[in-house]
Amino acid sequence: MGLKISLATDAHSPVEFDYMRFGIGQARRGWLEKDDVLNTRPAEELLKLMKR
Repeated sequence: MGLKISLATDAHSPVEFDYMRFGIGQARRGWLEKDDVLNTRPAEELLKLMKR
């Protein structure tokens, strides 16, 4: 369908950044690939996509 997602931790402290592994695990369960996830892209490419 062309939908792009971003993964986040909703971290409220630096220790909670470790929770990103849970989001990655769920993305893998859903058969998402690197191109399906917005925040795997270089900053320049992401900024171009956000301007669309």
